[in-house]
Amino acid sequence: MSKKKKKKSRTLIILILLAIMCGGAYLCVHGYVSSKNETNEDSEEEETSSEVLLSETTDQVTKISYKNDKDTVVLVKEKETWKLESDKNCPIDQSKVSDMLSIFSSTEATKKIADNQENKVEYGLDYPSLSVTITLKDKSTVSYQVGIAAIGDSEGYYVSVDDKDGIYLAPVTVYSPFQYNVKQLVAIEEVPEITSDYIYGVTVKKGNETTFAIKGNDSEYVITSPYKQEVAADAEKLSTLLDSYTAYSFTENVDYAGKELSKYGLEHPAYTVEVKYYEVVEEEATEETEDSGTSTGTTTKKGDKKTFTLFVGNKEKDGNYYVQIKGSSSVYLMEESSVTTLINVDAFGVVEKAPVSIDLASVKKIIFKTEDKTYTMTVDAKAADEISDSDETEETAYNATFNGKEMDDASAASLYSKLTALEYKQEIENGKEGQNEVLSIEIEYGDKSQYSKTIVLKSFDSNYDQIISGKVSAFTVDKRVAEELISALKKM
Repeated sequence: MSKKKKKKSRTLIILILLAIMCGGAYLCVHGYVSSKNETNEDSEEEETSSEVLLSETTDQVTKISYKNDKDTVVLVKEKETWKLESDKNCPIDQSKVSDMLSIFSSTEATKKIADNQENKVEYGLDYPSLSVTITLKDKSTVSYQVGIAAIGDSEGYYVSVDDKDGIYLAPVTVYSPFQYNVKQLVAIEEVPEITSDYIYGVTVKKGNETTFAIKGNDSEYVITSPYKQEVAADAEKLSTLLDSYTAYSFTENVDYAGKELSKYGLEHPAYTVEVKYYEVVEEEATEETEDSGTSTGTTTKKGDKKTFTLFVGNKEKDGNYYVQIKGSSSVYLMEESSVTTLINVDAFGVVEKAPVSIDLASVKKIIFKTEDKTYTMTVDAKAADEISDSDETEETAYNATFNGKEMDDASAASLYSKLTALEYKQEIENGKEGQNEVLSIEIEYGDKSQYSKTIVLKSFDSNYDQIISGKVSAFTVDKRVAEELISALKKM
């Protein structure tokens, strides 16, 4: 073989060996990386996999003990009822105890943080914020401790369980059912169901003085206090107010026995709220459907008359009120804002401000008397079949006269609108009265009720006239509105 051919063969062999070495190196590196990734994945899966922390049969639990930053609580089970060990007469909220037991029934760790409990300080477990122990029928116990809350993306608390070596991250539910002190566990009785539409009376007293009272039903109410005469209430505004008297939320039962009422200002209550209502009764109702079938549901109706009375006492340090339901021994705490809505009622805010609000079509005659002249307006609303094409621009047409002369519909409506513009603007302090009479109005209605109404305006001050509507004399109207009405009468 020539030297040239030998050189070419040697080069080819070297290239083949290099290719083999590179391929081997690639396989080694690829295998190492794959192995490393699999190891990391297995490690991560192991770290985040859930682990059962608590799994007990709750009907075997006979005792629950816990200590939080507020109190130390010990509950024992007698028959099927949980009681406070230190006071078995104290009524305990059984639903809150059920929430506690559910934690021991099934709780899984979100993550295992450490394989041992050597570093408790870092997780707040050297001095736990909560320690819980249950005792079972066989006298065995199960306990866990709660440290600090996790920060960052993780949500929950660091916990340790007595029969496990590690430290775990657990859901927030391991803490929340045990956040209460003894008083917060005391049961709060249910308030009767009250529907605003079924309320027929409300009375608010400050001491023995009635500061607000209404009576009525079916959206027709009158205010009986603080005014000397009954005053019509604004149906819409009163409906909103009545909603406040349907729901009563108590934050805490501070004294279930109610033995020291003077301590809470309830021996002689500062306020008394009395709500008279009809009991809500449900009954089955059958309705026809579009396909000629029937559907069955429920409807409500008025039942027996009932009375709910709430006594309001002193404020506690946070501004909330001590309250008591009539007929109950328990003293509760109620939020200041809720109580304020019940006792500080703006009566004028729910007054029907328009003394004349009936449509002109229902009016038969109006007699206006100023200081020096009398004006008479008569109205006879036309029936629908009497309205001619010439009246097509008017929704309602009238046969009206003013001092014996015919009035067109626009003039009749304009004059009446100035009368209905008289609205209550202010309350008059007791004992004050208007002076000179500036206008009197007698309205005779021709509808089915066939009744009349008298309104008198008296000069009160430079801005207002006193208005006496029927027997109601507690309010003023804007003097400018009264003057516009008088001016319109003189121009007719």
